[in-house]
Amino acid sequence: LSGRRPGRHGDPQVWAALLCKWYVVGSPDLVRGKVAIASGNTLKINTGVEVSVSAGTHRTSNGRFNIYGTSSAMVNFKASQIPGAPGDWMSVYAPAGSVNASYLHLENSVAGLGIFGNTTAFISHSQFSNIQVVGADYEGSNAFTVTDSTFDSMRTGIYLGYYGNSYGPSPGPSPIAQNNFISNCTGSAMEM
Repeated sequence: LSGRRPGRHGDPQVWAALLCKWYVVGSPDLVRGKVAIASGNTLKINTGVEVSVSAGTHRTSNGRFNIYGTSSAMVNFKASQIPGAPGDWMSVYAPAGSVNASYLHLENSVAGLGIFGNTTAFISHSQFSNIQVVGADYEGSNAFTVTDSTFDSMRTGIYLGYYGNSYGPSPGPSPIAQNNFISNCTGSAMEM
């Protein structure tokens, strides 16, 4: 795991492989530049954590990225600029590993979650809003599930891209169910 996270007193600390859980104590966490989770490592972000992301930042995961919010205390990823606007920061990009997110609120990015290659993703009860291009971009070969989530104010809510010789997830079923698409006026709720 590499990048920078402020300590309790605002002094930056270099993330170490052992610093793999973020708690609401010490939140909000300010993320700048490129942040990576290496293969074999896990970053767990717990209930109520707020992540403020600087311009141009994107987070890359080749390991496991687990977000555990609740209906009353979501995990929030948003722009550090106030007020935030679509495109203020890049994205959460996962070319390998896994993404498990429940009760995530992600806003103000160019693209929300980019799931590629052999990444497995399970997203539920989450909100994606004020995003410049797409909320969830899936161009992978493993399971991709999005349920009970809301996509608001972006070009496309969910994009199922081309991978191998077919569109969308392969192998096996990948439920995309019980989602709400609001104000996706410049594009469509889902694209293939």
